Amino acid sequence: MGNNPLKLVYITPALYMAGGVERVLTLKANYFADHFGYDITIILTEGKNKPMFYPLSDKIKVINLNIGFEELWTCSFAKKVLVYLKKQRQFKKALAKELMRIHPDVTGTLKLMIRTLLKIYLQSFGCIALFRS
Repeated sequence: MGNNPLKLVYITPALYMAGGVERVLTLKANYFADHFGYDITIILTEGKNKPMFYPLSDKIKVINLNIGFEELWTCSFAKKVLVYLKKQRQFKKALAKELMRIHPDVTGTLKLMIRTLLKIYLQSFGCIALFRS
């Protein structure tokens, strides 16, 4: 690793809402960036152009994939299945592109759906994916 700072990527749906996951993630990311100088990137799927609920260090990069899973809340069941499958493909492709570009040392998430996709993605490269429930 040498003199390069540790690269961490966190993946979560959104940071514009007040919630426990959002609070813990911003606290951890701010601490790692400000106290250890880690290169932190947070990848979101929702909330494009919405302000962060909790303060985030200027040292942290935020990428919003703008997938729009929130659209599923307003769909009928039949449409929801089709929209979900389309958005999953879109998410998987966009996430893989960003992870390949960033090439992080550590990638983490706190949401089950994203953990499952990330595990599949990492295993496709022969990586071992360990997650804590």
